[in-house]
Amino acid sequence: MRKLSVRERGMLACLAVVAIISGYILFFHMPITQKIESLQLEVEQAEALDAQLDARLLKQQKMEQELAVLAQKGNTIHQMPKYDNVQMVMIELHRILTNAYEYALTFQTQQGEDNILRRYVTIPFTCGNYQQAKDILLQLHNSPLRNFLADLQVVQNEDGSVHTTVVMAFFEYNKSPVKDVEETETTE
Repeated sequence: MRKLSVRERGMLACLAVVAIISGYILFFHMPITQKIESLQLEVEQAEALDAQLDARLLKQQKMEQELAVLAQKGNTIHQMPKYDNVQMVMIELHRILTNAYEYALTFQTQQGEDNILRRYVTIPFTCGNYQQAKDILLQLHNSPLRNFLADLQVVQNEDGSVHTTVVMAFFEYNKSPVKDVEETETTE
């Protein structure tokens, strides 16, 4: 075995230094840098989620204050019914529409925002005169079930009877989204 020259020993020392630096960068510096970046991303996501939750909490507290003010004024507060409330909707509509000569109900369900389900009901009905139609519409509007009148058409027939078509939306709370639109029809 021969002895290494000074030049060869210098080259080996340089190679060892390069190998140590490369090993440090490859096995220590890069994994730590990647871990720091992923942790920073998690922190940013957590901060964004915290901001969203703070905004929701603020909104909820504001709504609770509004409800407390309404309760102090003596207003009755109706809770939104849980899904599937179609039976109660049908009972309420049949009760209100008993004075109509004839009517039909067509239901269509649609998922809204924040698990709020809108159940649209198309109600064509015929009654004796304009005042009866107005009374039925007021009862529909003032129903204790959460709703709004979406569309309304009133036509007076030649015999004096009034044919009215109203589209209403009833609201329900649904924990899981509805995948399909369901349609049912009832006629009386």
